[in-house]
Amino acid sequence: MPVPTLDFGVFIAYLLPGMVVLYGATFVVPQMRDLLQPGAGRLGIGGAVLVTILALTAGRLISIGRSALIESTFTTPFPLLSCAERPYLGGIPALSPDYRQFFESGRRDAFLLAVANEQRPYQFCGNTALAVIVSLVCWLFTLPKQTLRRPRVLVIALVAVSVTIVLYFGARSSYYEFMRAMAAINGVQFTSVDHLGKPCHASASLR
Repeated sequence: MPVPTLDFGVFIAYLLPGMVVLYGATFVVPQMRDLLQPGAGRLGIGGAVLVTILALTAGRLISIGRSALIESTFTTPFPLLSCAERPYLGGIPALSPDYRQFFESGRRDAFLLAVANEQRPYQFCGNTALAVIVSLVCWLFTLPKQTLRRPRVLVIALVAVSVTIVLYFGARSSYYEFMRAMAAINGVQFTSVDHLGKPCHASASLR
């Protein structure tokens, strides 16, 4: 039986965001801080495996939150932003792969390529955006009330929010491209719509 491997897509989609969550957990869980504390030879192979498992678990849990909190917003268009030239700003219809199409030569390979090139990036961006917010909340929760308004704290919070916004739009853009790929593989029409329900861009339709 082949040994399961950790491919690069899973690494960026779950492991890295999971590590961000574990870092945030060090602020509120002393045991996690002791486990991740750097030191020559302290972690060891067993500890590294344990941290990897914990990070993957945290990444999967964050992914559930991403589907519920972030991905669900992709179907709603931005009311104040034009999607004419940026169709990912419109309401993006959610499509599932039609596995019956995979019997046709080439469509399975196209699906795997879409997963690697588009699905993993939007999962990474969305998961990391949520992980940054979780870590920020954990950090702020442990700060004394008198330090919350210090300039350093405000700057760090502003940077974290800015990174989250960039990651959100990156996730939305990759999600749009992945749904376009799903439409092409399924052989159906696809277009995002603005807040009036009109297609964002004529060229966004695929068959």
